[in-house]
Amino acid sequence: SYVKASAAEPARMHVHDFGGTGSQKQILEFFKRGTSYPLAGRDDIVRLVPSLRSKFPSYQSFGASRVADIFPDAELRRATVLVARQFASAVAIARADGRFILRTLPIEAQFGPVYTAVADDYDGDGTMDLLLGGNQYGVPPLLGRYDASYGLLLRGKGDGQFVPVDMRESGVAIDGQVRAMKPIRQARGRRLVVVARNGEMLQFLRPRGR
Repeated sequence: SYVKASAAEPARMHVHDFGGTGSQKQILEFFKRGTSYPLAGRDDIVRLVPSLRSKFPSYQSFGASRVADIFPDAELRRATVLVARQFASAVAIARADGRFILRTLPIEAQFGPVYTAVADDYDGDGTMDLLLGGNQYGVPPLLGRYDASYGLLLRGKGDGQFVPVDMRESGVAIDGQVRAMKPIRQARGRRLVVVARNGEMLQFLRPRGR
């Protein structure tokens, strides 16, 4: 659902005042068979650098242009280059020696972007679990909304691994763009998780058996 990245073909960003307009631009790129292409289409590129309108007067002329075809080598060499190789949602597991192990979460956690997570023992087995929420609607039409997540409960196995719990078992069904989740406790001691969503009413989840 995002820019595909790997150790061999990472995603990359050039940051520079392309076109000399006085403002920094961020050109996000992805690699395909070792060749760098811009993620943005012609309209977005021309909006950032108006001088490119004459170079690419039509969508056909822009076509499958590489980053090297769009921007002069001199500007690319002066740009700050940022590289990303990890795009999957993951957890960092603390080790006894003070270091961390980064572990990618199951594929079910990758269906949409994760913006918030609450760690707790939701099933009462003594092992820490994860409750995830996310989604993103503010995406260019060319890419489509990232809205395939309805929240997800991941059951901890105690060894740093997590397994997804089916919605019918977990009861977790959160619609919308989740931006924050916080555990709260009612006056009588009952625990809840309050879910904040963009443009929606608060939603409250009660762990089963609690």
